[in-house]
Amino acid sequence: MENESKKLEDIRIGVHQRAEANQRNLQVMISLNVEAWFTSVSTTTADVAAVMRRGRIEVERYDWCPNLKSRYSLSRRAKKIALELIEFRNEGKDYAVFYYPADENEPITINSAEEFDSRKLQEVEVMTALR
Repeated sequence: MENESKKLEDIRIGVHQRAEANQRNLQVMISLNVEAWFTSVSTTTADVAAVMRRGRIEVERYDWCPNLKSRYSLSRRAKKIALELIEFRNEGKDYAVFYYPADENEPITINSAEEFDSRKLQEVEVMTALR
């Protein structure tokens, strides 16, 4: 679990560095999915630290003869967290991190009341031909 946590942390750092570099150079925005992934990774990493800390406390408390119930619950929780770590690691590799903000287009005003001489001449010719 520690190895998976370390790999995930390395991927998180890489994605974060790419995000910052692209923001500086290209003025792009970070996708909301990536921001949600960052928060999920940080909470899962905190869970890993809590499980590891609790495991060390159990070892110190029972002196390598841990309580079976607490050992079972810790291993079950650690297995769930390890699966989450692998899932987040795979997601982190596949992310298209950024999107370009839409350009703000200014409306183009068209003066439809403006008459051109060539069009006016053609209009007069058509109207006389129709009479």
